Amino acid sequence: VMGTSHHEPMDRAQQEWKRYGKGEWNYEHNGEVLRDFWRKGIKNMGSAETIVTVGMRGDGDMPMGEGSNIKLLEKIVADQRQIISEETKKKPEQTPQMWALYKEVQDYYDKGMRVPDDVTLLLCDDNWGNIRKLPKLGAPKRAGGYGIYYHFDYVGGPRNYKWINTNPISKTWEQMHLANEYGANQVWIVNVGDLKPLEFPISFFLDYAWNPNKIGANQLQEYARNWAAKQFGTAHASEIADLIANYSKYNARRKPELLDQTTYSLTDYHEFETVVSDYNQLKEQAEKLNQNISAAYKDAYYELVLHPILASANLNEMYFEAAKNKYYATIKNGIAANAAADKVKSLYDKDQQISNYYNDTLANGKWSHMMDQTHIG
Repeated sequence: VMGTSHHEPMDRAQQEWKRYGKGEWNYEHNGEVLRDFWRKGIKNMGSAETIVTVGMRGDGDMPMGEGSNIKLLEKIVADQRQIISEETKKKPEQTPQMWALYKEVQDYYDKGMRVPDDVTLLLCDDNWGNIRKLPKLGAPKRAGGYGIYYHFDYVGGPRNYKWINTNPISKTWEQMHLANEYGANQVWIVNVGDLKPLEFPISFFLDYAWNPNKIGANQLQEYARNWAAKQFGTAHASEIADLIANYSKYNARRKPELLDQTTYSLTDYHEFETVVSDYNQLKEQAEKLNQNISAAYKDAYYELVLHPILASANLNEMYFEAAKNKYYATIKNGIAANAAADKVKSLYDKDQQISNYYNDTLANGKWSHMMDQTHIG
């Protein structure tokens, strides 16, 4: 099934408007040009199985202007549906459509904006894996039903998270199970950024979406073992499944891009020390297992297991040493402060070395630049 994202209505990509659009992305001031632009999207759709995004956000995945009002937005949807009907020579309800209640668009819905009953309402998470809204239990069914737009990767405020996997499948299961139980199951869309390095949560999302009743909460460990066995054979599947589950759980505590030297307490309850110890124990297990992984699986093991653990452990330890440096400087222990500063520099360099190996050496440079994503500072 083809389609465009929540901010790209009528089967036209935002980059198409950037290249070929004329005038403002503003329906009040430039409605005729926008209608012509959208009409071509429906023409290009042809007979391909498509779910058409309706509605309108600001240009480039931004909110509409402050003057936007519900009557205008409802008119936009009505005009879009007229175009769909004219170009397909069918009633508009015969062409699948969705309206994404993303960010400020949900506010329009909460304030009373409505679309025709056959349009699927695509409910959304908060960009961090927490679904914001579900249909009311017992509410009248809609012909178009409800769907979910979910995030494994995010570009936007207050911070991006794009570097490595931070999505434990237990969290995904819990949220999508809720969606299914509440009837938001007409269409599920997950924003993954890049396929790498999110192979595991993507596999789970698609498998669960295909048949939610097949995977219960008590079967998640079994799912992880079976997935690991498919990638690496059965010999070490249980150990690999545990490593993936644990590193994704640890990364979900605080996504790497959001870390700094103040994230955890250095002085209360050994908090920072415990976090670093958890990662380093995982690193030791992953490195030990790496010695027993056959050559045929070495690259895949590094990509899916060893790299995210090495990189995450190193990053957390770097911020731990930065916190120690600041603490020792505060109490005027110059020797300890300088020692911690030296460790920060060493761990910072190691972060680059880990990325360089992934980019330049792994699989003969097959994934060049894949790990260039900024994640410090």
